Amino acid sequence: MKKIFLSFILLLLLSYSNVYAADGSLSFSGDSSVDKGKSYTIKLNYSGSKNLASGTITLSYTNANCTVASNVTGIISNGNKINLNNVDGVGTSATLVTLSCTSSQAGTATFSVNTTDLYDVDVDIIADDSSPISGSKSVTVKEVTQPTQPTQPTQPTQPTQPTTPTKPSTPTTPTKPNNQTTPGNQTTTNNQPTEVVPIEPEPEPTPDDPVVPSEPLPTKQLLLSSLDIIGYKINFSSDISSYTIDIDKGVTDIYIDAKTDDEDVSIDNIGKINIEGKDSIDIILKFEGLEKTYTVKLNRIVETKNDDNKTFFMISFIINFILLIVIVFLLINRLHILEKKQQSNNL
Repeated sequence: MKKIFLSFILLLLLSYSNVYAADGSLSFSGDSSVDKGKSYTIKLNYSGSKNLASGTITLSYTNANCTVASNVTGIISNGNKINLNNVDGVGTSATLVTLSCTSSQAGTATFSVNTTDLYDVDVDIIADDSSPISGSKSVTVKEVTQPTQPTQPTQPTQPTQPTTPTKPSTPTTPTKPNNQTTPGNQTTTNNQPTEVVPIEPEPEPTPDDPVVPSEPLPTKQLLLSSLDIIGYKINFSSDISSYTIDIDKGVTDIYIDAKTDDEDVSIDNIGKINIEGKDSIDIILKFEGLEKTYTVKLNRIVETKNDDNKTFFMISFIINFILLIVIVFLLINRLHILEKKQQSNNL
């Protein structure tokens, strides 16, 4: 009897240990490499042992501009948020959403998806907040280099003909004027004037050409054009560089989507960011040695998730356990009665 009792309890515990196991998965498919500016396709797929019917899926991406090209009936798209409501025809394997995307900046485009609660047509849980099913994908965006045109060879120049040197002319003898006096009223003997050599005036020095100062080059503006933290609301302004969001203590990752209008500027710390042990996240814009930082401060609060499902299962477990004890007690009591009757009959 004790063996039956222990086996029943063991089976009951094993049945509850699998309550939070996920019965499906989400994954991406599509192009893995593309030239900058070219369009490409990304698909979000579902597969599992249960028919997907309803729930909430959050899809986010960075370094990409995407539009929903097609989706199954029952999906409502709102920006990066996709809601499933009475999905029709998904079954156990289907493509939920097809995205048509382009990337204007070389680097890596990242796609990620996360879920909370997913249900099948019988409102049985496929995945809940303790067993989210998620996936991610990276697409390499390559810079396209234009081939250089070959230069035309230059024509050799013709050598110049040497010129014939000219003969120097014969100097003429200056004539001496009669009855001329030298400067300073100097007189010569025998009424003969002395030769006066004219002195050429020295050229006046010319002032240096004035230096015209060049206009300073304009300073490059490192500004974000948009900043989104998936699941959290901030009042973004490109001139404000510090923000604060409230984070539950149990959250380990957040999704940051940031963009800039200047395609030459790179952005660090975007996409899926691990925040374990961190009080803030720095989003850094870089261009040729210049940097600008936008800071997101993390205000951690007590986790306030809805535990109704867990409470329900716990109450159900306690009730079943009590019923099990009552049944075992009744069985043992019944065995004692049978044993007493058998003993009395033997006497």
